[in-house]
Amino acid sequence: MLGKHCFNGGLDHIDSTGLHLCHDFCPMMATIFDGQSREQPVFLKNKAGKRVPVLVHTEPLFSGDKSLGAIEYFRVLPVSEYPISKER
Repeated sequence: MLGKHCFNGGLDHIDSTGLHLCHDFCPMMATIFDGQSREQPVFLKNKAGKRVPVLVHTEPLFSGDKSLGAIEYFRVLPVSEYPISKER
């Protein structure tokens, strides 16, 4: 998804309460802003539009002291490992 926003490219991250992370609580933008790694269980949309539980990990990218941005990778979680709230 190089050069695209996740909300335009189809991933559309949400947390276990249904909060859309792409606009207000984006782990990638937070990592770019403060240079800190993050890890968070979320749901992504697959190509068929179905929600898939994944563990998202973000890492800052630097060249010396200069911030270049960040990368995000994820792994699919078994449903037994995902903390789903009672409201869902």
